[in-house]
Amino acid sequence: MKERCAEARMLAADSDLVMAAESGAVSAEILKVIRAGFESPRPGEQIAAAVELRAETARTFGAERLAPLVAHLKERLTALEGPAAAALGEAGGGEAGGGEAGGGEDAGGDKAALLGQALSLLERLKLSYGFISERDAIVDRIRRGCLLILGGMFLALTAVAGIWALLGRGSVSADGLLLVNSLLNYFMLMAVAAAGAVVSIMQRTGVQGSLGAGGRDPVAQISALRQGISGVLVAGLVGPTLAVLLVPLFASGAFKVEAITPDFVDGCTAGGGPMANFKLIDHCLSLKSGFDAARLVVWAFLAGFAERLVPDVLDRVVGAARGRSESA
Repeated sequence: MKERCAEARMLAADSDLVMAAESGAVSAEILKVIRAGFESPRPGEQIAAAVELRAETARTFGAERLAPLVAHLKERLTALEGPAAAALGEAGGGEAGGGEAGGGEDAGGDKAALLGQALSLLERLKLSYGFISERDAIVDRIRRGCLLILGGMFLALTAVAGIWALLGRGSVSADGLLLVNSLLNYFMLMAVAAAGAVVSIMQRTGVQGSLGAGGRDPVAQISALRQGISGVLVAGLVGPTLAVLLVPLFASGAFKVEAITPDFVDGCTAGGGPMANFKLIDHCLSLKSGFDAARLVVWAFLAGFAERLVPDVLDRVVGAARGRSESA
């Protein structure tokens, strides 16, 4: 038998399957299905098979064994989904305890009620455990995608910086040095924006990962997380694109807030620092000071972190332009 995930082993050990097969308590057809689930490479299917094995063995229990099993399952459900969610299960199976007062003649009905409650609780646990397993797998893929995006951007930045260092200031023309210097600056802004997008996605997936299984509909939450996989690629493209757009936005003066937005001056010098120059079509712009460079880097990070920040700024610029045109 293949190595199973830790969650499935905690729910049902391999020896449980062997004992069930040797005792004959579970039919051969059901054992075949459960064994196939145990050997599946997907943790969710292994968990479902383990819970199903528990459900099949519970069918052979008497009332004296089903009562503590139901109490145990309620405790696990309470720990997993919270007291409010577990209370729903108690409301649905409250009639199970009523048989105890009826005497021995109600033992059959009491067993049926306890078995129904146990199977219901096991089914809810199977759904919750399977959902958690799938959710964690998707969150892990999203985080790996974030790291790939961030690593790719920094590798590109390192490559441009390496080219800039290899060429040297005296081995190329002033225009060539300005071009490489400008590319390095743009790539730096894109990498910072990608880092902002990665931090934002990491925080959101962390919130999703901390939600209990009963926090919202499991199917809807898994669907939303699957959409988040493609959202990683979109964020990796949108954030750097908006960061590049910041340069002409601030340089044009269309959006300006004192002490917050960076200031640019027209023209570049070959002797400028690594954050001084930005080529824009056939012109060149320079940041006025190191403080302006710091502001631009912060704005680039925010452009990736807060996806609506730059579009909202553009909406304000368009609104102001419309107001001026209407007043004219």
